[in-house]
Amino acid sequence: MKSADYWRGRFSLLEDAAHVRADQCVDGLEAIYRDAERSVQADLERWYGRFAANNNVSLFEARKMLTTGQLEEFKWNVDQYIKIGQQANLSPEWLKKLENASARFHISRLEAVQMQIQQQIELLYGNQVDSIDSLLKEIVSNGYTQTAYEIQKGLGLGWDITALDQKKLETLLSRPWTGDKKTFRDRCWEQKAGLVSGVQTTLTQGLLRGDSVHKLTESIRGRFGVSRYQAGRLVRTETTYFNAVSSRETYKDIGVEQIEILETLDGYTCDLCADFDGTVIPLSQFEPGVTVPPFHPHCRGTTCPHIDDKDGERIARNADGEVYHVPANMNYKTWKATFVDGGDKDGLTPATVAQIVRDYDSEFGKKFGKDHYDQIRDRVDACPNPQLQEVWNRYEGQITVADPHHNGGAYCRGTNIYVGINGDAKARKYFAPYSTLFHESGHAIDGLAARLGTPNGQWHFSSTYKNGLFPTTIKKEVDDWVKGILSDMKAHKTDFQYWVSQGWITQETADYYRICGGGLRITKSMAFDAVKREMQSLTPLQMADISDILEGATRGKIVCGVGHGAGSYWTTRSYNGIDWGLGTEAFAEMTSATMSCPESLAVIKKYLPKSYAVYEEMLETILAQP
Repeated sequence: MKSADYWRGRFSLLEDAAHVRADQCVDGLEAIYRDAERSVQADLERWYGRFAANNNVSLFEARKMLTTGQLEEFKWNVDQYIKIGQQANLSPEWLKKLENASARFHISRLEAVQMQIQQQIELLYGNQVDSIDSLLKEIVSNGYTQTAYEIQKGLGLGWDITALDQKKLETLLSRPWTGDKKTFRDRCWEQKAGLVSGVQTTLTQGLLRGDSVHKLTESIRGRFGVSRYQAGRLVRTETTYFNAVSSRETYKDIGVEQIEILETLDGYTCDLCADFDGTVIPLSQFEPGVTVPPFHPHCRGTTCPHIDDKDGERIARNADGEVYHVPANMNYKTWKATFVDGGDKDGLTPATVAQIVRDYDSEFGKKFGKDHYDQIRDRVDACPNPQLQEVWNRYEGQITVADPHHNGGAYCRGTNIYVGINGDAKARKYFAPYSTLFHESGHAIDGLAARLGTPNGQWHFSSTYKNGLFPTTIKKEVDDWVKGILSDMKAHKTDFQYWVSQGWITQETADYYRICGGGLRITKSMAFDAVKREMQSLTPLQMADISDILEGATRGKIVCGVGHGAGSYWTTRSYNGIDWGLGTEAFAEMTSATMSCPESLAVIKKYLPKSYAVYEEMLETILAQP
């Protein structure tokens, strides 16, 4: 089972992602507000230009009625406002006010410009509500499935779930959660009324004072600035709340019973939030604003599941429908298509009750300890090769951990393995976590299954299977690879630039041969070196396992730097014409790569596809035996 730090880390990332979307929404609102400010400023400047005397419009002048021609123009504008308002789905109250204004016979200059300004504000808040509504629906909908994904991936087990439908989304969005019983839509309309009233007051007072158009527009811009800040605060606070709501719905549906409060701890964190961080409460006490974030405006807190081993077992065993192992490398898109959108489960391994409930009294559980055993089983349960997973589950209990804290090089002797588990648990330059454990266990399994192959005197199944087919296939596949390069070299013997493009020689060497004339004296060692260069161009994790296989296949003629070297290790591990040393090392390397390192596995499958196919055949043969 994953540790508390794992859950805190994953759910902190989910909260961060939600607030990135919130910030994008705020940026969009900023642009809408700026556009509205510019439109209001333009309306005021035109109005001043029309009625000002000495760059000033008195309140007395502003309250004069429009002339007949001006009134006709105003009514035409109002008709346009109504059409735009209907298209933008503005409030019925505002549309009714426009219709009433259109029917009036007397309108003052001040009323006319106030109507113009309010039209801009109505459009502004209509867009604001739409933007926030869209954001929060996305936060709740995506948050629900993202939370389910993180929980199932953390458990290593997946089952079908149903996404929130539109009706459920609307219900959640329309439910007030604050003490004043107001929804985010209520707050938007309340803030709109405040801005309309504030702008009209500022306009009237400015005219009374005889302010210039510049001073008046600056004052109105200040009013917009306050509303813009309020909009940003609303977006961020509601994002925290609805992110919490989406998590609560997932916790409830999946069966999480306890949650932990997770706060962003930095220089901006308030004492209240800092004190709540790490608090564990029952899901039944989930109450945003009281027991879980948001505790205040701009709050950035969230929650994460508080799951121990028994909780994980209970959740998986109570799941509706069949439960499958979730591979460690399954991304959100694939998971959603599989478990939310009704996709097929081809390639996934059903989880048995025995796999869901881990045996910490087993040999590996006792010798390595619970934390390490959970990490090992997480990788086994998420193994992308179902046959290897089943082989492992069959043989794990037959492997003896002779020394779990071995100093020096790890090794396997018979069914006994000697590893330094604490060091192996850490990611290293050439090795993924627990790769050595899987490598040495691969040797043990190879020995335990030897009886299932040909009785040819060999000690490992990798050499007894079809009388040494596995090492023979590897040697031939590598030899064909080398011969292919050698043939290509000979075909381009005098094309030095081609050699440079293939990475066989440097540009400096090519220039030297071009000046001297003639071609290159091509030998097989040059092809070996070309393979070595190609492997060393990969990342250390990609290269590590195949490096040892190439050494064994060529008896040390290709040495990439990771493996048993070019000495007698390979030449002395042969019996009756079968290179059993190559066979068992390749079996162990492929086991380790499949279990613990996707990068290495991809390289093995790319360069040695026939050999890996034989490896998979061997796994199927092992499983077919009693």
